[in-house]
Amino acid sequence: MKRRIEEILRLLAGSSGYTTIEHIATRTDAGVRTIHRDLETLERSLGLRGVRLERRRGYGVRLLDPLPDSLLTQGLGSAASGGVESPERPLMILLYLTLAGDWTKISELAHVFFVSDSSISSDLSGLEALLPETLRIERHKGVGVQLRGSELSRRLIYLALFPVLLPLYLLESEGYRRVVRSLGLLEERDAIMLLIREIERHLGFALSPAYTSMVFGYLFLLRRRLGVQSEPLQLRGFALPLPKPFFETAQTICEAVHGGSTPENGEVVLLGHVLASCEVAAPPTGRVLQLTGSLSPVIQTVVERTLGILEEQERTWLHDDRSLLDYLRMTLSAAARRLDLGTPRWRDRLMGSVTGFEGTPEGVALTREFCNGFHTLLPEVPPEVVQRELGEAIRALGARIEGVHRRRAAHMSVRILCYEGLGMSSYLQALVREVLPAGARIDSRWDPDFATSPDPGNYDLVVSTYPLQTGQTPLLIIDSDTPPEAIRNALREKVMEIAQAKGVPGEADRQDLPQPSVPDGQGISLTAIMAVVQGFFVVPRAVDMDLLDQVVAQVDRGDCDLSILKQDFERRESYGSLVFDEVGVRLVHCRSAAVPEPRAGVIQHGENDLTIMVLAAPVSAPPEETRVLSELVIALTDDPGFSDVIARETAQTIQTKILELFSRTIG
Repeated sequence: MKRRIEEILRLLAGSSGYTTIEHIATRTDAGVRTIHRDLETLERSLGLRGVRLERRRGYGVRLLDPLPDSLLTQGLGSAASGGVESPERPLMILLYLTLAGDWTKISELAHVFFVSDSSISSDLSGLEALLPETLRIERHKGVGVQLRGSELSRRLIYLALFPVLLPLYLLESEGYRRVVRSLGLLEERDAIMLLIREIERHLGFALSPAYTSMVFGYLFLLRRRLGVQSEPLQLRGFALPLPKPFFETAQTICEAVHGGSTPENGEVVLLGHVLASCEVAAPPTGRVLQLTGSLSPVIQTVVERTLGILEEQERTWLHDDRSLLDYLRMTLSAAARRLDLGTPRWRDRLMGSVTGFEGTPEGVALTREFCNGFHTLLPEVPPEVVQRELGEAIRALGARIEGVHRRRAAHMSVRILCYEGLGMSSYLQALVREVLPAGARIDSRWDPDFATSPDPGNYDLVVSTYPLQTGQTPLLIIDSDTPPEAIRNALREKVMEIAQAKGVPGEADRQDLPQPSVPDGQGISLTAIMAVVQGFFVVPRAVDMDLLDQVVAQVDRGDCDLSILKQDFERRESYGSLVFDEVGVRLVHCRSAAVPEPRAGVIQHGENDLTIMVLAAPVSAPPEETRVLSELVIALTDDPGFSDVIARETAQTIQTKILELFSRTIG
């Protein structure tokens, strides 16, 4: 291993936070570009061992997982040697034997893996202890070695190993060139990728990168196993039925692999289950119900109960992103089918059992609800295994919740006061947005009494075009004739001072200036804001009417299917309501095909009863429209007095307050 890579590893292992690229370059006597290239190599090598490397622009690089001591003593192996690192070699040998099917000489394996015959023999002995009872390694002196046993067991082990050991991006890596060349992977890559594109066209979605590698490996296996398969493929019974789109796609692909001849039904069924266990790069619009099949009701229950738990914990509404909901459904379906498929847990041997989700609210909630929902459909699986299979869904939920946290606890809040008028105010606002760190919020409302109010203490920075007193809050005065670049530079310096004073993690050690951020108002529809505000209803609770009947009557404007709308409200309420006890508000909401656009309103109760906030969003509404509703929910806990306004004021007053909220959000 190169000495520089070793030094980089030691630097990262010895740091609890980010290490800048410039610092690494100085310590290793290398250029910044060279360090970036080394980090790309290092990221891949560490990824195979379950150690995640995070590179963040403007901050530097850090390790997200503990670094095994063996990596510092034994190294990562040398890519220049053309061999495979010793911890992975036995499993690579297992892949090689699965693909070969016939007897393979020890000397051939030694040549491919660039080691001695005795090393191969030692690897085979260690491998025998890891194999399931349905497989065994048979060795005959002078003949060679062969993997014997159940064809299904071979396939399942292969499915577990290939995408971890030989992901597509490593096929042309120097470190694996002998194995890749011996297997003929590159020669068949283009033909197999055409089959994968055909799969994606039939199913209507793109496979995620990791599962593209898995399908690539499995199709390569099918092509190699033709004519060398030692026994017919005998399937065990699957607990989860295969949706029709996956069976039809598998049939088409199997026919193509078999040169147009009719494949065995077992081959089609197994490929169908493999495809159904793949995660999507993005959810297929309008096809989720078809692709999840009979699992749809269970998955819907798991999703709704999980979101209900997280909504209560985070005091927000997580139903505003249809693509997120569809992604969760597809990912949960794939996870259930992987558990049903029964691939061995070889990933744990290669990458360790740490997922990074232990103890996170989203990880705990989703894992528990998945286990509860599928306990009668799937054999009992340890929660830690379930959590690992749900990793991508947990990440997606975590990212959504992190967005809420960033929205609520922005690193920086800025007030702009511009005496010249709206034009100058908008101009300054645009410049401020360019240089503020991610998550920052801007308020540009004019307030002539700002200096004499308690408001300055609510902001991290006040930008003004005239002198005023702001107490302890930093003030930056901008002359209207100042060139834009000078304003940007002044803002950058001020932002860095504030970040250092606040002790924002990572900010004080940064060597460069804050990166431009996406303003909070981006990705939210002004048309949707006005539609929700203008249609926002305020009515008293009708004591002689069922609550949901009143909710449906208020949401309907003569353009809804009332029976479907009520069913959707009832179904969502069956999972429990989101109640803000501290502000006396209960949320009644649903996503429904019966409503044409996002709608909202409140049903006001008496002094001691909860106010009912009603939200209804179309199933097909994009996030920029439905985010209007989630902003109303966030305001319940983030905006002082908002809950009192909706509980007691008239429709006109509430509409004015909502417009004020959104004027701050979108600037």
